[in-house]
Amino acid sequence: VLSFLGAYTKSIGVTGIGASMFFICFAITSLISRPLTGYLMDRRGGNIVVYPALISMAVAMAVISCSSSDIPLLVGALFLGFGYGTTTAACHALAVHCAPQHQIGIATSTYFVLLDLGIGVGPYALGSVVPMAGFSAVYVIAGVVSVAGIGLYYVMLAREHRFTRQQMDRVMTAKAIIAARREKFLEKYTENMQNIKQQTVVQAENKAQEKISFDEEVPTELKEEIRKKIQIMYLHGATPRTISAFIEHKYGYKIPLADFPNHSNIS
Repeated sequence: VLSFLGAYTKSIGVTGIGASMFFICFAITSLISRPLTGYLMDRRGGNIVVYPALISMAVAMAVISCSSSDIPLLVGALFLGFGYGTTTAACHALAVHCAPQHQIGIATSTYFVLLDLGIGVGPYALGSVVPMAGFSAVYVIAGVVSVAGIGLYYVMLAREHRFTRQQMDRVMTAKAIIAARREKFLEKYTENMQNIKQQTVVQAENKAQEKISFDEEVPTELKEEIRKKIQIMYLHGATPRTISAFIEHKYGYKIPLADFPNHSNIS
């Protein structure tokens, strides 16, 4: 809609203060409306801000489409700034509200991807109407889309009370409980994994030390190196037969299978 404003004002002969101040009025109401509607949404839920915002956008489109002078165009800019600023902020809050705690980032990015897609595709789609019906028809169609958004919001969200203050509180409480349980589970899981790892290391050390004898002529440094290598291979699940063959191949020293713990279970 904003993409056609310059061409539209020229076509209706409004080139004075209405055309030059349009975006300033739009920015002012958009800036002022967001803190106010955010406060209301925190206190009363989303319905109290979404409905007026969509109605404001529909009124803005109607006023702009019928404008023939500066004042109506600036009035339309004020309504459009309030509607656009409130709708984008409220719908972002709605996306975060409806998303699971661990998918808030995905919900936010998806929301802005679709918002930017609409901003990009909208002018292209509505621009095809201009040669047939003129610029006024673009704003009439945009107003119809805003009115359709009111019905769509009611059917998909408001009817189920998904954006009321009470429902928002329940969802926030549920998300907090789920997050606490998730954190507790991860802490317990991490603790268990550390205990298992520690037990595995201890078992490997014991296996590396038990019953593994060396001839007296084997240097002490080589003995420690072989023991560490046996420990590592145990940690990786190697069998005594594999370990014995590896040690013999690498160090030239054969460790009898009978020296390994549980050697009787070797198949």
